[in-house]
Amino acid sequence: MATSYPNRRKPGGIWKTSDITKNLKTEGTFPIGGEGSRAMWAGGQSPSNSDVMEYVTIQTTGNGTDFGNLIAGMVKTGTSDGTRALFGGSDNTYVDYIYMMTLGNAADFGNLSEQRYGVAGANNNTRSIFGGGHNGARTDRIDYQTTASLGDFIDFGNLSVARFSPSGSSSPTRMIFAGGEESSRVNTIEFVEFSTLGDAVDFGDLPSIAEFTGSVSDGIRSFIAGGQASPAFQNSISQIYIGSKGNSTDFGDLTAAKSGLAGAGDLTRGLYGGGTTPSKQNVIEYITYAAGGNGTDFGDLTVARDRVGAASNAHGGLTQVGYPRMPELYSPTGKVLPRGAASGDIAVVAGGNSPSNMTQIDFIQISSLSNSTDFGTLSRGGGMSGLSSATRLVQAG
Repeated sequence: MATSYPNRRKPGGIWKTSDITKNLKTEGTFPIGGEGSRAMWAGGQSPSNSDVMEYVTIQTTGNGTDFGNLIAGMVKTGTSDGTRALFGGSDNTYVDYIYMMTLGNAADFGNLSEQRYGVAGANNNTRSIFGGGHNGARTDRIDYQTTASLGDFIDFGNLSVARFSPSGSSSPTRMIFAGGEESSRVNTIEFVEFSTLGDAVDFGDLPSIAEFTGSVSDGIRSFIAGGQASPAFQNSISQIYIGSKGNSTDFGDLTAAKSGLAGAGDLTRGLYGGGTTPSKQNVIEYITYAAGGNGTDFGDLTVARDRVGAASNAHGGLTQVGYPRMPELYSPTGKVLPRGAASGDIAVVAGGNSPSNMTQIDFIQISSLSNSTDFGTLSRGGGMSGLSSATRLVQAG
């Protein structure tokens, strides 16, 4: 039996309107991003505070390209809902924001509930969350705000213990806090549910203690890399399944042991940029989730720095209504239909006898007057009848 659309990693197949509606409106798994998906890094220390923002296209390799500047040079943590990226958690309470598919300088979003740096950040399609950090003392505070709005962050709940320098990642429903420093470095993993307000709950443990790890997620798994132990830097990459609870397992290794790196990615690749070994790093490396294994060189940041914020517009399959989609998401065959295809303005004619059985499929745009255009071929020829809707073509005979 054919796979029902949408499948986030394999968009071809039979389109079911009910599945599209359910995934789009309630489950937050309709695909976003695509070939133009971006990962970006902002702020950090180089060794002075940096205001640089830069980006790469995730499915290529290459060096970072200048995006613009933060309002001020600061250590930052990043989150994104697929349209906006927010950068917060520094020596002040300010949160900056940008639109990820544009270029330009950041603007003011609002303020965290208290000044702190070394926070964990993550996002679903609605909320941005920042948790933990250091404000003269370690804090257990978790703040949130609606990413599409502007305004100050408000109280969400608390970590189980005041903690500095965890890393954050997410699925459409959960945020993960990994590692950090309490009275000493820890291997703790905790989580919160985006849709509720409340305190973090124990998830499991990392394979070793670490702070300033870098985390990236495909919406199903979180991949937690690097970090500083006692006192050595680490090169390990571990993984967890966000929808369950349990200890992390080994995935592979970074190209070098480092901490203060930041991760961002899409549904197939995770990128880690920056860090310290202890010298400041400009290296970007990537992993392929499905393959497992070690990091591979991607390119270089424009500025070597650590404790940098990262975000992407394609992480975790988050919902973003109206976001530009890959061409194959307009057609089960992977072919791009003309304007109007998504609104029911297409008629399709397939098969028939002339006198032998035909396999040709043609289409026309109903609102225009013109000849038909080749669409593709059937798997077998013969007399067919067609019924077309905005999302499905049914053939019988």
